[in-house]
Amino acid sequence: MCNVATKLKFIVIASIVCNFMTSCSSDREKAEGLYKQAEAFVNEGNNEHALVLLDSIDHTYPGEVDVRREGMHLRPMAIEKITLAELSHTDSLLAVYSLKSDSIGKFIAKVDNPIEPYFVAAEFKDKSPVSAPGLYARITPDGQFYILSSINKPVNSTSVTISLPDGTSAQSAIVPHDGERNDKQGGAEIITFMQAECDTIGVLATKNPSAKFMLVFNGGKQYSMPLPDNQLKALATMYEAASLFRNLKVLQIRKTHLEKQLELSRSQIARTFNDKNQDN
Repeated sequence: MCNVATKLKFIVIASIVCNFMTSCSSDREKAEGLYKQAEAFVNEGNNEHALVLLDSIDHTYPGEVDVRREGMHLRPMAIEKITLAELSHTDSLLAVYSLKSDSIGKFIAKVDNPIEPYFVAAEFKDKSPVSAPGLYARITPDGQFYILSSINKPVNSTSVTISLPDGTSAQSAIVPHDGERNDKQGGAEIITFMQAECDTIGVLATKNPSAKFMLVFNGGKQYSMPLPDNQLKALATMYEAASLFRNLKVLQIRKTHLEKQLELSRSQIARTFNDKNQDN
């Protein structure tokens, strides 16, 4: 959302455009006036505003080919500066998230699986959900958080709820018995909840990593138990790690895009500079 200062700047730009359009000068003089203002904006570092004025020239004065050609050289210069600023910001965020990822990385471990590898809290690397009731947090290779619930009693569970003593709670979505994501394994009822189905549990656990939660298995019956401290800590750790994984991936994709955009803008600067010199 634009802040007040940004809105005011664009109002100023709109006023500049209107003044040039309503003046008594010729179309060429109007177009040149807008171009000079756009050039001044680039020199001042107001590159987004320069692009707005260059767009105005293209849309309002399509016949002023010479001025628009000048704009074709100025536009990539503005884009180059915008891209460099965005790259700098992206690199700063990457550095921050990389440090956080390195810090939390020692608390998680990769588990190789014939179907798909996944990550768990290091303490749970060699623990099967069948071994004890509760919640087991995992992360997919692309950073998606998910939970396995396990109960070794005949509850016919389809969802789970965690709650604090003050009544604050979070509940998963209902996963019906399907023999796949909700099935019995080794005498235990095991449900796999994908991120969208258990995100609220991850959020609540992350906000209260040292609290005392009750875990309720919902289904044909209900069964309640204290959520083990190590499972709660693993939920919080893995939820935070998943967020870091996803943010890093998005930032890395963003950086690649910006680097390509920078290369393109510089190529356009060189090409339009040569075209400009040839015309002169």
